[in-house]
Amino acid sequence: MIRRLQRAGLAVVVGPHPTTWHLEQSAADRAQLLAFWGRVAPALRPLDPRLAYPEILNEPVFAGAPEAWRAVQDAALATVCAALPDATVILTGTDWGASTGWWGCARSPIPTWSTASITMSHRN
Repeated sequence: MIRRLQRAGLAVVVGPHPTTWHLEQSAADRAQLLAFWGRVAPALRPLDPRLAYPEILNEPVFAGAPEAWRAVQDAALATVCAALPDATVILTGTDWGASTGWWGCARSPIPTWSTASITMSHRN
C-alpha cells in the first residue's frame, strides 16, 4: 500500500496508533513500542525517505509528565534512526499531541544528535 501511494507521489506517515497500550504505567507497553519500531523501521528502508515519515507514536498522553514521555520517545527515536538514518521522523508532545505538550520539557523536544526530526502538535 505504501509503495502504491509513493508511486502516486504521495507522502505517508507511518506510526502506531495503539488503543490498548498504557505507556505511562506499563513498562511492557513501552517495550512493545520499542519492539514495534525494531520491526517496522527496517521494513521501511526500501521506501523513498522523502515520502515516508515515521511518527514515533500517534497522540501520546503522559498528562503532566512530559519528561517521562521525552525519555520514551528518545529511546524509540534512537531505534528508528539506527535503521533509517536518512528519515525525517515526526516527534509529538504529550497530552494527545497538543501544542502545550512540549511546554513542560526542560530540554528541546528534538535531540541534538537527531539531524532530521520535526515536531508535530494538534492545535488546541
